[in-house]
Amino acid sequence: MMRLSGAAVALGEYAAPEGRGCRRLLAALRETGTPLVRRSYDGGEEIYRGDDAGRTLYVLTGGVAKLFVGYAGYVGSKDATFLLLGPWECFGFSAFADGRKSRFSAGAVTDCEAIKVPGALVERAIRRRPEVALEMATLLETRLVEYEELLGCLLPRRTEVRLAKLLPILGRKFGETTDVGVAIGLRLTRGDLATMVASTRESVTAAVIGLRKKGILEMEGGRIVLLDPERLAEIGRQ
Repeated sequence: MMRLSGAAVALGEYAAPEGRGCRRLLAALRETGTPLVRRSYDGGEEIYRGDDAGRTLYVLTGGVAKLFVGYAGYVGSKDATFLLLGPWECFGFSAFADGRKSRFSAGAVTDCEAIKVPGALVERAIRRRPEVALEMATLLETRLVEYEELLGCLLPRRTEVRLAKLLPILGRKFGETTDVGVAIGLRLTRGDLATMVASTRESVTAAVIGLRKKGILEMEGGRIVLLDPERLAEIGRQ
């Protein structure tokens, strides 16, 4: 399971626009009298399964969560992590954007806190205050852009190139600038990375070793440190 390091997760400019949007959305919901339910989740706890997601808006206010999909593997069912979420990111709302169920499941990577709003109450708020719909549309557009970027990580054939596309995204969302480079504030195992780039643990291990030999990244205290982001970006463009 992915684990937070001792240092707090640092959210950079990458997450700031969505964070402001989530706060504006919650403020608009409060102004309509919509009740906001706070819920805590333990690390590793399932938040919802895709089929059971219902029509609910979630705003993560603390910790790290993930969106994932299940698939059938050679040795049984497996989960593939599609997106890691930090504080002040929304999820679940796309489940009722077009009346269909969510394709993703959600789970807590670390201990998490979230605000839940049933979809029926969100729809009522939209009727009372159209600004709610505008904020949700803006957040949905932001999320779609992120989905497109993450899907781009799965297109290259080589695992090394896939990692070179994924790691800068994680660096922008969870990175902390240090004297030697950008330290990703999550302890990610080779298996964790494999689930995010649709590869095997062995291929990811070989790719990480190759990037370390090139002086592009290093592992410190279980965290990945991006030593040369420019060279990493060059590999990601291959």
